[in-house]
Order: sequence, then C-alpha cells, then structure tokens
Amino acid sequence: MYFSLPQEYRTATPDALKGRIQQARSRLGKKLCILAHHYQRIEVVAFGDHVGDSWGLSKIAAGRKDAEYIVFCGVHFMAESADILTSSHQKVFLPNPLAGCPMADMAEMADVLAAWEYLKPFGSEKSIMPISYMNTTAGLKAFTGRHGGVICTSSNADAALRWGLERREKIFFFPDENLGYNTGRKFGLSADQLVVWDFSREAGGLTQEQINRAKVILWKGHCHVHTNFTPEHVDEVRAAYPGVKVVVHPECPPPVVEKADANGSTKFIVDYC
Repeated sequence: MYFSLPQEYRTATPDALKGRIQQARSRLGKKLCILAHHYQRIEVVAFGDHVGDSWGLSKIAAGRKDAEYIVFCGVHFMAESADILTSSHQKVFLPNPLAGCPMADMAEMADVLAAWEYLKPFGSEKSIMPISYMNTTAGLKAFTGRHGGVICTSSNADAALRWGLERREKIFFFPDENLGYNTGRKFGLSADQLVVWDFSREAGGLTQEQINRAKVILWKGHCHVHTNFTPEHVDEVRAAYPGVKVVVHPECPPPVVEKADANGSTKFIVDYC
C-alpha cells in the first residue's frame, strides 16, 4: 500500500493543524470520537476524547454508539481491533495507514500457518491451544478463533495461559516471546517447558524432544522498544535513586522483569505510578 501525507499537512504550522482539528470536532460534535494511545505524543493526546491502551480504547469505541466516526491514534492492529468490536454504523479511521507495530509484523500469516501445519503430528488440532496477543493482525486473530484459541492482553495473559492449559496439553503463543516467557514463569513453568519457535529456521529450530517436552511454544517475536531495556538500567537507576521503585512491562526481557519491583500492562504501570 502506498501512502503519502498530503503536502498541505506537511507544510502546515502546528497552530494551523490544531485549528483544522478543532473545526472538524465542532462540525461533527458527538459523531466524532478521537482515541489516543498512551504512547502518542503530548500534542496528539491533547485532542483525545479518551486515552488508554489498545484493548481499553477498543472497548470504549464499541461502547460509544453515538460516535459514527472513530479516529484511532495508534497503530494498524489497534484500529483493526476497534473495527472488529464496533457496530456496523461506525467507521474506524487510522490517521496514518503506515503506522505499524514491528512486533505484530514479525508474525506473518504464512509463517504462522506453516508452523501450525508442522505441529499437526504433535497434536496441534486437538492438543495445542493457540493464544494470540492483542498485538497481531485481524487475520491471525481469526486463525486463533478458528482453532479454539483466545486473544489475550498483557493484563490477562496469565489468565489466558491458565485457561488454555486447563483445556489442552500445550500452548502456541504468539507473537511476543518475552510476554509469553515471563507469563509462563509467573505461572510456574520451568525454563525447559518454554521453547522458542524461530520462524526463520527449519522446524522452528526445535527438536521433536523439545516440542514434546514443552508446555508453551513461543513465537520468536519481540517489541524493539521494550527490549532496549537491560538489567544494567535497573541497577543504574537503583544506584542513582536509593529506594526507587521500578515497574516494567512484561514485553521487557526476562532478566529485566526479574529485577523490577512490579511488572504489568501499560494501564497497570500508569496505575502503579
């Protein structure tokens, strides 16, 4: 898909852009609902009717039956999720069609289907439960549903894991390796029960013995922002501010999560602070 921001927007001053947004809001009134993700810039958040995480905002959009036009200031999978949940009379707009999530892009439909096909002799159709993180495309959410799985958020990943293991022998978790691993460890699984499926390698880079022993098969995907944090960062901030509390997102690498005082979703972090 080719997309280029019109010249008139690229050359407009911040005040001019703000004025255009205010005019649109005045014209549309309650028919317009602007959703701003926590990660947006302050200038964008200032116009948000609601600010939150992707799942929370999607639920708000579904509840705003009076809003015909939903503008989701986030990335592609977030707008898709809102579109899935909203009513047929509502239209969801993504201001920048090229706003993507690198983690979601690490789980290509063809690669996931190939992995699932490979896992069939291990009981993928009856013994393995697919669990997809919210940060996936609508197509992969549909794949998960077709095979009796569930979509989770970082808030309820542990509940989703418990739900899945109560019903099937193994979990196929994608696309975030760190969220799946940290949740599995929190759930009490040992390191050798959590194996990583590397989609770039034949058979995911796993032996049959590893797959048989595993309770959770983790997709090799990650958030490039959260993986920038290291255990050394935690040590440095504790040394600089004795008694400080460190709270992190479970998309961070396991050694970072282990060193933190608490970990949880974006909303959890906001509430904790």
